Amino acid sequence: MGFEALFRQLFETSLHRSIACGALAAALLAPVASSPSAAWAEDESPEIDASETSEPPVPDPSIEVMRIEGERTSSPGLEPVAVETEVISREEIDTLPAVDAAGLVRNLPGIRVQNRIQGEVAAVSIEGLPPTYTAILVDGQRYAGEIGGVNDLRDFPLANVDRVEILRGPQGLRYGPEAAGGVVNLISKPVPLYEPTLNVEFGGGADKAEQAKGALGGGADGRGAVLAIDYDKLGGYDAPSDREGYVFVPPDEDSLRESIDLYGRSSWIPFGALTLDARFGWRKRDEDFGSDENNLLRKNERWFGGVGTDWQLSPDTFATLAVNYYRSSTESTVGREFELVDDEIKLELRGEHDVDLGITTNTLTVGADLRRHTLELDESELEAEIAAQVGTRKVDENDELGGFYFIGETWLGERFQAEYGVRAQLHSRYSAKLIPQVALLATPLQWGGQEELRLRFSWGRNYRYPSLRDLFQPETPQNGGGYFLAGNEDLRRETTDAFRVGIEVDPYPGVTLSVVGFHNDIDEHIRSAYQGETLLIDVVPIPPNDFLCNLGQLEWCDEQLSGTPSNVLRKDNLDKVRTRGIEARVGLSLHENIDFDLSYTRMQTKVRDSNVLFEELPNEPDHVVNTRLTLTAPITETVFTARTQWRSSALKEGSGTGLVSFSTGERSDPSVNLDLRIMQPILDRFAFFADVYNVTNNRFVDSYIVRGRTFFVGARGEFF
Repeated sequence: MGFEALFRQLFETSLHRSIACGALAAALLAPVASSPSAAWAEDESPEIDASETSEPPVPDPSIEVMRIEGERTSSPGLEPVAVETEVISREEIDTLPAVDAAGLVRNLPGIRVQNRIQGEVAAVSIEGLPPTYTAILVDGQRYAGEIGGVNDLRDFPLANVDRVEILRGPQGLRYGPEAAGGVVNLISKPVPLYEPTLNVEFGGGADKAEQAKGALGGGADGRGAVLAIDYDKLGGYDAPSDREGYVFVPPDEDSLRESIDLYGRSSWIPFGALTLDARFGWRKRDEDFGSDENNLLRKNERWFGGVGTDWQLSPDTFATLAVNYYRSSTESTVGREFELVDDEIKLELRGEHDVDLGITTNTLTVGADLRRHTLELDESELEAEIAAQVGTRKVDENDELGGFYFIGETWLGERFQAEYGVRAQLHSRYSAKLIPQVALLATPLQWGGQEELRLRFSWGRNYRYPSLRDLFQPETPQNGGGYFLAGNEDLRRETTDAFRVGIEVDPYPGVTLSVVGFHNDIDEHIRSAYQGETLLIDVVPIPPNDFLCNLGQLEWCDEQLSGTPSNVLRKDNLDKVRTRGIEARVGLSLHENIDFDLSYTRMQTKVRDSNVLFEELPNEPDHVVNTRLTLTAPITETVFTARTQWRSSALKEGSGTGLVSFSTGERSDPSVNLDLRIMQPILDRFAFFADVYNVTNNRFVDSYIVRGRTFFVGARGEFF
C-alpha cells in the first residue's frame, strides 16, 4: 500500500469516528479530563484518584515533569527550562495595556506584529523570520487561520486564557514543520472538575471598539466542562494627509470588523489512571471595508473539534491519543473575488517514560502525528478578457503529512538540563527528511537564594513545505489588476537552521539580566517574484487589418487585443535569507510595588538572489528598544502600566504584503509608540481598567500607516 493510500484509509476511518465523538461532546459538553494533555498543551497533568471526590485532588510529583506556570522573577524574561520559553502569566495579562493576544506580544524583544493587505491585522514575525514561520496555537492545537498560511494573532481571544507561552527558534520537533521559527501558545485555564467558575469582561472605546467575553464552567466528581465566548468589534481609521510613501491598511475609516467566537472544553476522569478530553470551537468573522460602490467584504467561518485520552499506564509511563478536525471557509471580494475552504484531520499518538539513572533523571518520549489537508479554492469570478487569458480558476487539492519523533529530556540535578531529539518528517509530495533539535541549559553558579548564572544553547533544523496555495494558486488579479499573483507547482521546500546562545544572571534579588544571540539561515525561501510574465487588463479589441494582412503580417488577419500590461508575480525560491542579532534584557523589581523591564534588539538581515534588487528584508529595523514600567499604589492597589517601543529606520516596501519583491529602496523614519493602562481592582474579584494606545499619535511604523491615538475602557469580574 502506497503512502497516499495508507493516509487516505487511516484518515477517512478516523474522520468518521472523530466527528461522531466530537458532535456528542459538543452537544453534551461531555466531561473529559482537565489535565492539559500534552497532545493539546505542553504541560503535564497530575494523576487523580477517582475515589477521592469530596476535595480537589493533590498533584502527584512523580508525574509533573515540567511546570512553568506562575513562577517568574521581575521581568517576563526566559523561564529556567532547556527549550527557550517565555511566559506571560494571567497576572501580567490583566495589567498590560492590551485587550487581545496581539497586544500582549507586540512589545516583546525580537517580535514584530504587523498589519498586512492580505487581511491579517496582526501577523507575527519572530526575529525577522516570515510570519508563516510562526505557529499560533491554543492549548497546543490549531485554532484559526488558513492552513499553511499566515496566522492573524487578533483572531485569538483572551477569554479564559491562563497564560501565553512563546517559544523561539525552530520547534518542529514537537509541533511539526509549520513551527519553523517559533510558537505562540495560548493555554486556557483548566476545566473545573469540582466547582463552578464564571468570569466576564466587557468594554468599549474609540473606532467603534466593543468587546464582551467570559467563561462559564463547572463540574463534580471528576467530570466537568467550560465554555468561553468572545465578541469583538473594531472599526477602521483615517489616513493622515501626509501619507506619501506609506501603505494604508485598511482602505477606509468606515470599515468594520466583527466576530463572535466560542471555545468549549470538557473532561471526564472515569478512574484515576485514565482521562478523556474533548474540545470544540466555532467562530464567525465579518469584515466590511466600507465601500458601498465596490462592495468590499470578507467573511470567515471556522469549526474545529477533537477528542483524546491520557492514560497513566504506570507511575513512570504515560500515553496520549488524540484526533482533531479543523475547517475554515472564507468568502472575499477584497482585492479580488474568491472562495476558499480548507480542512484538516489530524491524529496524534504519544508515549512518555521516566527513567532514573541515579546521576540523571530522564524522560523519553516517542510519538507520531498524521494529518491530511484539503484545499478548495474558487477564483472563477473574473472579467471575461482576463478569464480568457488565464483559463480555469478552481483548485481542489490535498496533501498528507506524517511525523515520527523521539525526544529525550535529561536533568543532572539543578545544574544541567537538556532536551534533544529527532523527527522523521514525511510528506506526500516530497521525500522524507529528518528534523533534529537540541537545547541545553546549564547553571554553573548559584549563590544566596534565587541568585544564579545560567548559560543556554540551542540548535535546530526545520523543513517548511509550500502550502497548497503556494503550489496551485492560479493567476489572479490583485487590487483591480495592478498585478497578478500565482503559485508554482515546482516549488522546493524551505530549509531553516537556527542557532541560539545566551547568558542569564540574577545578581541580586529583584534584578535579572540576559543576553541572547541568534542566527537564522533560510535556504530556498519562498516568495513572490516577477519573472517576465505579463497579462493584459482593460482589453480593447482591434478588428483585422486587411492591408497589413496582405503585406504578410499574418497576425493582423485576425482580431487583435490591446490593453494595459500587468505583471505576474509567481511564487519562487530565493537562494538564501539570513537574520542574526542579539536580544538584551534588564528586569528590575527592587520594590514590591515597582517593576521595570528594558529590552534591546539589534538585528541584521540579508537576502541573496539574482532577482532581488535590495539585500535587506523590508520592515526590519536594525535597532528596537522596548520598555515597561508597572507601579502599584500601596493602599488602593491601583496598577499603572506604561510601555514604549522605539524602532529605528527600516527598508520600506510598497504593497502591504511585507515581501522583499516590493521593496522601494527608501527607508522609513524612526518611530516611537507609548501605551498606558490604569487598573483599579475591587475586592480581589473585580477590576476596572482604562487604556490609551499610541499616546504619541505616531502614524507611521516601518512601511505602514497605523492607527492613531485611541482609548478603551472596560471592567472584569470573577464571580466564583
